[in-house]
Amino acid sequence: MYFSPDKKFKTWRRLWIALAETEKELGLPITQEQIDELKAHAEDINYEVAKEREKVVRHDVMSHVYAYGLQCPKAKRNYPSWSNFMLCW
Repeated sequence: MYFSPDKKFKTWRRLWIALAETEKELGLPITQEQIDELKAHAEDINYEVAKEREKVVRHDVMSHVYAYGLQCPKAKRNYPSWSNFMLCW
């Protein structure tokens, strides 16, 4: 489905990976190992974790950032740019 939730959330993850790669190129402290970890979990979205987190924070983007961070502990950090990036997208 073109506009399915699954498509939306996988697109978010592809955009976050692209943002991390760009931030690394600009000299931010992001390693290739972290980017590889993000890529490894780009398709296996943990929807239940995101759903439960959204009940707490009431923010769908940050709920998915949190869920992705649990899947990618090496890449987990504070990603305010991710939320801002998605709000502008």
